[in-house]
Amino acid sequence: MIKNQTAFTLIELLVVILIIGILAAIALPQYKLAVTKSRLATIRPLLASVKSAEEAYYLANGEYTGRINNLDIDSSGCLEIGGYGVIACDSYFLLDPLDDHTPNIRAAYCPNHHLNWSADCLGNRDFIYTVWFSNSDKPNQIECIGKTDLGKKVCNSLN
Repeated sequence: MIKNQTAFTLIELLVVILIIGILAAIALPQYKLAVTKSRLATIRPLLASVKSAEEAYYLANGEYTGRINNLDIDSSGCLEIGGYGVIACDSYFLLDPLDDHTPNIRAAYCPNHHLNWSADCLGNRDFIYTVWFSNSDKPNQIECIGKTDLGKKVCNSLN
């Protein structure tokens, strides 16, 4: 009489777990890249709005304001932190208008910064996405500088 084997052996279970682990190791970095790129895609319209509003402010006043609160744009979901005009948006980006008094708007991607701009984000940025204003050294240019492997992949995918 032949017995029907209805249970899996330990070796079979280990092989399945190993295969799932390998697939997860391959898929997770691609997933993180796709999520980060989509987060950048959501902040880009705000950066374009800031640039347009800053250009209008410049035409009216002869200088850029450097404070998003002084501009006529909808920055809901963002709040100013630190008293320096730095804006935290959606727990992933810190916007720094007129960083170092240069006419641009920078978006630093630093998830989990917990609204502590200087401590959590200053040295831990994955990438910096910069939109230059018309009256700058790099008029109307856009640049992305990756600081980590993930950031470099995001910036390279934009080119």
